[in-house]
Amino acid sequence: MHDNSTASGTDSIAIESVPQHTVLKWIALHLLPAVPIMAFYMLAAPSVIRAGYPPVLALIIGFLLIGIPIELGTLLYLGRKLNGTYSLRGIVLLRDRMPIWQYALLFVLLLAFAFGVLFFISPYTQYLAENVFWWMPKYLLPDGSSPLPVFAPAAILFTLILGLILTG
Repeated sequence: MHDNSTASGTDSIAIESVPQHTVLKWIALHLLPAVPIMAFYMLAAPSVIRAGYPPVLALIIGFLLIGIPIELGTLLYLGRKLNGTYSLRGIVLLRDRMPIWQYALLFVLLLAFAFGVLFFISPYTQYLAENVFWWMPKYLLPDGSSPLPVFAPAAILFTLILGLILTG
């Protein structure tokens, strides 16, 4: 086994010794935190719209107030189980820094992938809104069936900057 430790040398847990999750657990760990975030989004969006902000601000606030505490709390809980103290040691592995060029390359590739997916699904947006996401409030769907008010440029800028800071 090789040692994947941080530059500080404090974490020396071999990646091979970490048990792998089942596919079902992997899916649950990735999707379940989104349930309370989505519930908050659906409940808070009307108030956010009435306050003069785009509804996506409710989603960003949901990430801040619900998503981050759930995910960080889960990691710290796992750290306590592993280490006996609230710590991310042994939980967050592969802490080595990536070269800047890899960040740039990943950014370009992921941006291209995102635009590709958007391009691919755009003809199906109406179908998805009506047949898959029929249960969602109309103001949360990108199908344009519910007109939204025109938002002030300052509200849009605030939402974009907060979204960039919190969600990248």
